[in-house]
Amino acid sequence: PFERVVEAVNPVRAAGRHPLFQVMLSLQNNAVAQASFPRLDTRGEYPAPAETTEFDLLFDFRHVDEEIEGRLLFARDLFDEETARNLARRFVRFADQVAADPELRLGAVDLLGRAERETVLTRGTGTAQAPLDRSVAHRFAAQATRTPDAVAVVCGARQLSYRDLDARADRLARHLLAAGAGPERLVAVAMERSADLVVTLLAILKTGAAYLPLDLRGPDSRLRAVLAESKPRVLVVDAATHTRTALREAVPARSVIRADEPRPDPAAGARVMPYASPVAGADQLAYVMYTSGSTGRPKGVAVTHGNILGFAADTCWTRQDHSRVLVHSAHSFDASTYELWVPLLNGGTAVVVPPGDTSAAALERAVENHGVTAAFFTTGLFNSLVAERSSVIGSLQHVWFGGEQASGPVAAEALRLFPHISVTNAYGPTENTTFTTYEPLTTASRDRRRKLSIGGPLDGSRVLVLDAGLGLVPVGVVGELYVSGVGVARGYAGAPGVTAGRFVACPFGGAGERMYRTGDLVRWTAGGGLEFVGRADEQVKVRGFRVELGEVEGVLSACEGVGQAVVSVWEGRLVAHVVPGPDAREGLAGRVRERAAELLPDYMVPSVVMVLEDGLPLTRNGKVDRAALPLPRAEATEVTRREPANEVERTLCGMFADLLGVPDVGTDDSFFDLGGQSLLAVRLVSRIRATLGAEIDMSTVFDAPTPAGLAARCGGPAGTRPPLTRRPRSEQAPLSPSQLRFWLQGQLEEGAGGTDTRVITTALRLSGELDPAALEAALRDVVDRHESLRTVFPAAGGVARHQRVLDTDTAFATGVEPVSVAADEVRAHIAELADQGFDLSCSAPLRAKLLAVGPAEHVLVVAVHHIAFDGWSAAPFLRDLAAAYAARSGGTAPEWTQPPVQYRDFALWQRELLRSGGLEERQLDFWRAALRDLPEEMALPRDRTRPARASGRAGSVRLHIPPERCAGAVRLARDHGASLFMVLHAVLAGVLSRVGAGGDVVVGSPVAGRSDVGLEELVGCFVNTVVVRSDVSGDPSFGELLGRVRSGVLRALEHQDVPFERVVEAVNP
Repeated sequence: PFERVVEAVNPVRAAGRHPLFQVMLSLQNNAVAQASFPRLDTRGEYPAPAETTEFDLLFDFRHVDEEIEGRLLFARDLFDEETARNLARRFVRFADQVAADPELRLGAVDLLGRAERETVLTRGTGTAQAPLDRSVAHRFAAQATRTPDAVAVVCGARQLSYRDLDARADRLARHLLAAGAGPERLVAVAMERSADLVVTLLAILKTGAAYLPLDLRGPDSRLRAVLAESKPRVLVVDAATHTRTALREAVPARSVIRADEPRPDPAAGARVMPYASPVAGADQLAYVMYTSGSTGRPKGVAVTHGNILGFAADTCWTRQDHSRVLVHSAHSFDASTYELWVPLLNGGTAVVVPPGDTSAAALERAVENHGVTAAFFTTGLFNSLVAERSSVIGSLQHVWFGGEQASGPVAAEALRLFPHISVTNAYGPTENTTFTTYEPLTTASRDRRRKLSIGGPLDGSRVLVLDAGLGLVPVGVVGELYVSGVGVARGYAGAPGVTAGRFVACPFGGAGERMYRTGDLVRWTAGGGLEFVGRADEQVKVRGFRVELGEVEGVLSACEGVGQAVVSVWEGRLVAHVVPGPDAREGLAGRVRERAAELLPDYMVPSVVMVLEDGLPLTRNGKVDRAALPLPRAEATEVTRREPANEVERTLCGMFADLLGVPDVGTDDSFFDLGGQSLLAVRLVSRIRATLGAEIDMSTVFDAPTPAGLAARCGGPAGTRPPLTRRPRSEQAPLSPSQLRFWLQGQLEEGAGGTDTRVITTALRLSGELDPAALEAALRDVVDRHESLRTVFPAAGGVARHQRVLDTDTAFATGVEPVSVAADEVRAHIAELADQGFDLSCSAPLRAKLLAVGPAEHVLVVAVHHIAFDGWSAAPFLRDLAAAYAARSGGTAPEWTQPPVQYRDFALWQRELLRSGGLEERQLDFWRAALRDLPEEMALPRDRTRPARASGRAGSVRLHIPPERCAGAVRLARDHGASLFMVLHAVLAGVLSRVGAGGDVVVGSPVAGRSDVGLEELVGCFVNTVVVRSDVSGDPSFGELLGRVRSGVLRALEHQDVPFERVVEAVNP
């Protein structure tokens, strides 16, 4: 049985998810249980959708009347209903296509319908732009002709008009030409931020050359590496940089020009344009900007004139007022493309912050003194300015920020503090010319979601969310972001191999169109924008779980009192670095950790929270410098081995060590990290009660699984199968593993303040002349016939050790009285009965209600706890009920042969079976091998972060495969020697793989568990669960996948005797 499987697996525990799998598949091939009642027409009512589920997703099917009817139950903690509906539609689409062509490879199955395909392509396509065939220099010259006296550049007290800037650039360009500048040649620029810098960059473009901005804040070794690789023909310096040794070593003195030093004009009055770059056009190189490479070697991004022109021509700059833009970034940072060329190519003014002081006060002076209307800040700088309530932001009209994943709460705070400004979240890699997408934020949008959208594309651009095979992924599914259009750079200078790996042919564009692979993981939201998920190469593993650091950072950033938060991994543990908000320093670390524990699974809760009062360290470009984050102090890192502070903690440490078989336990060691599991947790609760006299429940062990945490809570209250035979009633029967599982789950829910809701509801519509008294007597007869329906599970020392059978009069004391209801109230009454829950310690696990819809129309609703009933039980239950009703309505008692065994006999027999001939160990050995290196959690297209403890709330959407399509699936099964269940399982594995689960798909499925003929007509919970692990790697055809699934299902069924819980606790990934 499945319970033994759980014990064998022993995975890392998280109360927010199922330990081995998160997706369940169920198929009932038998018809809906029917029974013949005299003088009554009967019809089974499909129960109201379950309101609870212990799985992320449950695909529940019935094969009835040549069609497949079913539903998809989904955890509301994780999914929106629309996401579930999309998943259901994709299941049916996938099944249709593979039934028609079993040789179709999984990657070729089209999960998107035509309408959804058009939707994602339309969402990802920006407004078209007119063809670009000129250069930046041409565009600027035209602007200078139109507005010669307008102010182009301001830097402190210095101003340059468009006429002045054009003339100065012409003059410098002639010097550059004389020094060797020219088309497709590089001119290195080593200058501080100034008006002369703007003149220099324009002059270089006038010669047809491309500028190479150098990062002067970096070490000389990096400067030398960049200069050695790029080999510039000319170097332009200024008074602050001309003496730097690393620069002069790289370029001959005759090729070095001082931009701020007057010199004779070689051709005074002559314009450079006609002869300097006669072939200058959109495809010509404009600049090469070096960015950090994943290998540690910087990469030079080659950007063309067309890239800059397309970016500057976007209509967003005219919809907002970007006429006076703040220039405060280093010219080696791609934000400078926005700061310089957006205003200068649109008749605006570039307001340059003088070199040296880049403090908030300096920015504030520049903004206020020169009427700056718009500015871009890195996310880190933006967060700091908001935290300081800086008037820099308040003095602007438009604020753009980006460069790193943004914090929703910080953006919301900015809108609250400065409601008169517009705030825009921008996203874009240097390889796509600064910005790719953007989203203006509003208070309304922030009220609906925690994560900020990065919006949609700029004009002339296209964004595509693709899978590994470069196929479009559906809405809500995570994929890698690719960008195409006017912003895509030429590639990496001097690195054709690296370029070929990142700049690839676009399968959705015209001939020759390329796209850039960003390496960023995103997904389309139901609202139409893109949501940034993380970097494809920034997933980390903590305690065996895959963790997106950005997800943890998002939760921490939303904690009250936190201004900014960054999470890193140190020695296999998560470390949070938080910047406090105003007056929030005191006790912040503890509050953050408590809040994180409420919202995140335990493996995602940082082990150490460090409060950085001076803010996060930033790189020269204003991004968080993760390498400079402080390491945890020794006293912080040794918290997990803290010595007991009192006698209670010391006693609990001893209990942990004894139960888990470990030599030494610290007060902050987790019970489950050390190898604990649910059954051992039961023993732990019992020992605590006996030794310390404290009343704690199972949920407390999950909530506070350390000696310190529990101490704080202790202050309050293979041989021959043995025959299945009837045992003496004097012999005490233990709980079967499945009964114990349901009992434990009920204790956890009740301990958490909820209701035990694992209830199976059967509703039977009875049309005709009904005898309510006979029906009540018949129900009593059935309860008398099946002991499981009158079995209770009293706890001894807080643990249910044995089952006890009540007499029939006690178990059925309430009877069944008709209740008059309207026809439209029936489903509500069904749901109400299912939601009432049971006290398994003293109350029979069955409750019934008779709804009188009319004089000749009734609905009998029977709710039975799963501990006493399974899907198979419905048929014998209804057959016995019909037989008893026939007898009672005729004035007699039913004449039937008593069952040869009862459930309690099965519970005793099951123990013998597992011990006989080493059967249990043989089967556990199989499961250990089959489930070795199991994926710790299936990646699904979730809408929300998994909570620390699942609420169990479920939603339901319909799944339907009509007869003509069902016939195709049945034919497919027959042709491949498989069952319909195996076909549905293979379809599910294929769909899950395509929506993000990868090549190793793990799905659980129920099995009847009635391996002896004596159990077939018995009511009780015999169902077990098996795990089927499907290898979906290598893009197999569906026929190949079906063969793999068939083999996996058969092997699982051959080893189904071990209870599932035993498997979970035996497998030790």
